[in-house]
Amino acid sequence: MEAMDPFDSAAAQTGPCSCGSALPPMLCCLARGTFRGSRPPVAFAATEATDATAVAQWDLALATVTALASVLPDVPVPLLGNWTPRALYAAGPDERAAALVYVDSVAQTAAAVGVAFPVAELAGSLASAPPGPPSPEQRRQIALAALSLQMLARGFDPSQVLGGHRLFRDTVRALQPTLRKPLSYAAAVDYACCWMHFRPEGRDEVAGLYDVSAATVSKHFAEMKHGLKLVWYDPRYAVQEPAWQEMLEQTARALADGEDEPPSGTSTT
Repeated sequence: MEAMDPFDSAAAQTGPCSCGSALPPMLCCLARGTFRGSRPPVAFAATEATDATAVAQWDLALATVTALASVLPDVPVPLLGNWTPRALYAAGPDERAAALVYVDSVAQTAAAVGVAFPVAELAGSLASAPPGPPSPEQRRQIALAALSLQMLARGFDPSQVLGGHRLFRDTVRALQPTLRKPLSYAAAVDYACCWMHFRPEGRDEVAGLYDVSAATVSKHFAEMKHGLKLVWYDPRYAVQEPAWQEMLEQTARALADGEDEPPSGTSTT
């Protein structure tokens, strides 16, 4: 992995915010004030739409910090150049400081949503080698946490990321993978979300974000698509909008005709 300056890099152009947390905006200090003290946050209760957004944001923050609570040192952080906090800590004094700021920032978000976060334990573990191979549960948490951070860093909204969480959990339940390489499954779910929402990211790009093989992403995606019978704008996992109704109807017709490509005028490149 290339050396990086966490305070003067391409990462700084997309984040972190001025708090220095390296957390995506949905989880950093921009959001914490609305989390604290209630669910859904009172600050968002003006309309049904904003209230639903607040609930999704709260739920995603809770799911993400819960996943990070036991595996944070070994989850890549997109807004810190995709370093893991453990690797970043060992790279030099400035990087060490950035890793500690990141741990503290996650702990602050955890406190805002009522999660007891082992900040001292995690900060102390950064200087040590991993204690051993992750357990099956830790592999699941690594995949979920990495998925949240990567998708949020690219502008997915909280409801879309939560849909990715549901897809990952259904994949684990239905396909029972070993998750020997959890990031490859996180990448496959990420790509599936791009596919369902007609986002522009291709398989190679998504695989590169997680530093995994594009062929492996393709394999896992094919397994998910077949095993869970995924479709474009899948109502189980994708965010539905009224403007998409015509596209949904086109998709249904295309599937009925046995097509394996999206309707004309859409892009999945």
